[in-house]
Amino acid sequence: MNPGQIYDEINETFNDWDGLLANPRFARVDDLVAWTNFTGGRLKDPITIERILDVVQTGQFTFQSAEDGSIFQLLYSFGSDGKLEVARLAFYLLQTRGSFEEGTAELISNSWIRIDYDLSTAKGVLHNDCHLHLYGFPESRIMVDSVPGPRQFVEFVISACYPDFYKVHRLNESGDFAKPKAIEQVNACVLVTGSKPGPMLIHLATPK
Repeated sequence: MNPGQIYDEINETFNDWDGLLANPRFARVDDLVAWTNFTGGRLKDPITIERILDVVQTGQFTFQSAEDGSIFQLLYSFGSDGKLEVARLAFYLLQTRGSFEEGTAELISNSWIRIDYDLSTAKGVLHNDCHLHLYGFPESRIMVDSVPGPRQFVEFVISACYPDFYKVHRLNESGDFAKPKAIEQVNACVLVTGSKPGPMLIHLATPK
């Protein structure tokens, strides 16, 4: 995969989830695929509500959920040799009370997940080059065997965080995929990482 293909995938992802995704800001600058007016947008620990709101207000995201304003960050950075150097795939779920329309909305909590890839900072078993961070476990790095493509990551988030919407969009009455071929297309873009987690510890597998 190259930056142009990744950008196209993000665009296809946004169109595929019409009705749930809103406020697209994805952009490509040379070998970086991120978002318009990119300034980094990485949230430092501890990830607080205030820091997430700052990211929202400064537009440091790929797109939002139309349902609740939650944000996706999809970042892929390639080297001059065409190889993926860094990836950051994040989702910040925003929980509110009150009404946005009436101006009484208040952000009361946040949950988040993030998949990071950086071969240059890998440090063996406990810090694999591709790993998952989870809200509530700031020191954990759960190994992931390959970097998900944009469609894969968004598919994963929606199935986990918006199951009712996912059922309508993807599943039949039996709870199985209504169109398995569509899922095969979702899983067609996988970016293989440099190191392998090996068979010694439970890790997450990216469908290929």
